[in-house]
Amino acid sequence: MKIENKDKKINQLHQLIEQFEYNEKIYKSGRYDEANTRVDFIDKFFEILDWDVRNTSGYSEAYRDVVREDKVIIKGKPKAPDYSFRIGGIRIDQEESY
Repeated sequence: MKIENKDKKINQLHQLIEQFEYNEKIYKSGRYDEANTRVDFIDKFFEILDWDVRNTSGYSEAYRDVVREDKVIIKGKPKAPDYSFRIGGIRIDQEESY
């Protein structure tokens, strides 16, 4: 990663942290929901890490970098993790946002 790109990403991360700290009371009040948390923070965080969360590349469903609410089987039961990450169409991780 080039130094200027790294610095840009660090600045973006600091902006995200500052946004949270500035509005922390509202975010923790119970009026702020999971959907807005995803849009305002989680999606942006993964985009800073270069994941194509919004599928701006236009890949088909099978080759998207990030699939929201993916359909997976875990311990024999169907699950829908908040985020499923793929490289070349192969799932590498699932994360649940809380």
